[in-house]
Amino acid sequence: MAQMQWIFAADSGQQYRVDLFHGERSGHLLVTVNDKVSLIDFFVRESKDYTLMLEEEVFRLEVEKTPEGFRYGFMMDERADTATNVRKRRTRRRQYAIAILSLALFFALAVVGLLRFQDYQDARVAKKSLPYIREIGQPTMGRISGNDAEGWVIHYVAGVTVCNLKVGPVPSGIPALRAGDDMQVLHLVPKPRIGEVNWNAPGPRRSARLYAAWQTETYGPGEPIGHAFDCVLAVIAADSAALGDPGAPWHRTGFRALETWLSTRPALVDRIAATCPLGEGEEGER
Repeated sequence: MAQMQWIFAADSGQQYRVDLFHGERSGHLLVTVNDKVSLIDFFVRESKDYTLMLEEEVFRLEVEKTPEGFRYGFMMDERADTATNVRKRRTRRRQYAIAILSLALFFALAVVGLLRFQDYQDARVAKKSLPYIREIGQPTMGRISGNDAEGWVIHYVAGVTVCNLKVGPVPSGIPALRAGDDMQVLHLVPKPRIGEVNWNAPGPRRSARLYAAWQTETYGPGEPIGHAFDCVLAVIAADSAALGDPGAPWHRTGFRALETWLSTRPALVDRIAATCPLGEGEEGER
């Protein structure tokens, strides 16, 4: 005769001893709880399951037939909708929620700490490197967005990293910024987010915009200035290097004569002389 025994301690403190007896020849099955008969079944020669109730807990008694004989299992049925199981499931869900929130909070604090540490490290690197960034910085072109009220930001790409750099005060003598302008940024190769705007290297979009605004302000819209001088302005507009010269009149606030600037660019003057022969009274700035 097969004989099995299981011990279960209830939440109330009561201990239950479950004994199983199964006749090998007859197949009769007897289950007692604390020596009191709880279940009798006859001719159990195949696999079969039974349900037992101990206080508020539901248990499943399994009798499994195998080629080697019978195997027996006694386990709590946690899927049954008992008051205890419902309470345990609520407690378990609450514990899972607390664990997940704790884990999320831990990772959030870890990320914040890591970012702050990264900012601290970047600040140290920036403090040491910014004074020399014009000598060691990698140049790239950035695009400006924002406004005077909320501040200006320049966006640039360094390798595969997209970076945003807050633009400090515009130096004296530099025309005001406008969203869409492009300016060169010098950034550190190992720390691409550490950079500085190179005010001496305006981009082609900003140069073309400032040149058009300067031409309109200086000569007036639609004012006849002579075919030869129209040619001079056209030659300058077609020269990207000339347009981007930070010393050109359109890149500086205040008055500076065009002739004064042209005197610093003899190659451009030669090109103008070859392209636009000036007639009497059409030389120089109007």
